[in-house]
Amino acid sequence: GVMTDDGTRHILLGEPDDVAADITAMGEAGVKSIVFNFQRPTLAATLDAQEKFAKEVMPLVQGKLQ
Repeated sequence: GVMTDDGTRHILLGEPDDVAADITAMGEAGVKSIVFNFQRPTLAATLDAQEKFAKEVMPLVQGKLQ
């Protein structure tokens, strides 16, 4: 994952389980919307990032949030 200078993980970055846990915690804290930026240097890379999120993260949070 991507770490800060003090060695902690940046929120919403890392393995799918980490990102899903962050999203779930934010939802439990009352967050209603999160805006993600999947933009990459190429269209293909951008679409790949979106697809990876949809396949690997979304299933882990679906049904846990309102």
